[in-house]
Amino acid sequence: MNDPTPLRRALDAVTSDLRSGSTGGVVDLVRAWPEVVGPMLADVTEPGSVLDGVLTVHAADPGAASAVRQRAGEIGDRLAVVLGTGRVRQLRVVVKRRN
Repeated sequence: MNDPTPLRRALDAVTSDLRSGSTGGVVDLVRAWPEVVGPMLADVTEPGSVLDGVLTVHAADPGAASAVRQRAGEIGDRLAVVLGTGRVRQLRVVVKRRN
């Protein structure tokens, strides 16, 4: 009988297939999100997928989306520290109300 595949390895395979990198980077991003955007924006935004170097950021309202766009350069610099240089080259901000 075959041993089960560890969940992290299975998720790495899936995210690799989706061209979104490893789950380790995604986990790091979610954990570091308040440091990346600051505590106030972290309350009204959340990171989504990273696909072909584009990070989708979900904002709770248009004001939060605007704030992320205004701070895109600073956020990009912090993302490079968390995920590595070149991993995220662009932010895509969408308004998506949280449940």
